[in-house]
Amino acid sequence: MWACTDIVEAVKARQRTTGGLPRAAFVITMVWPRTLLVGQVDIALAEYGIPTLNVRTTERVAYPTIAIEGKSVLDGRDRTAQQEILAMRDEIERLCR
Repeated sequence: MWACTDIVEAVKARQRTTGGLPRAAFVITMVWPRTLLVGQVDIALAEYGIPTLNVRTTERVAYPTIAIEGKSVLDGRDRTAQQEILAMRDEIERLCR
């Protein structure tokens, strides 16, 4: 998580000079559901004081496979991957209102 420090400091510095903009949130990807690591990541990121999206993407073959083809998972067949991306889009849109 230490790799986040520089970008978090840059975002917070910008927010201080622009009245809280840009809005920022962590996006957690490649999650292995029901593992202890998920909770540890949440705890570690909370220390930065920037929210984390509720929606996460899970470890799925569809993401690298479709990327090799130069496409989006929305073009593929993995419905779960599609649902993850659409849910993430919806959450980001809500945050931007």
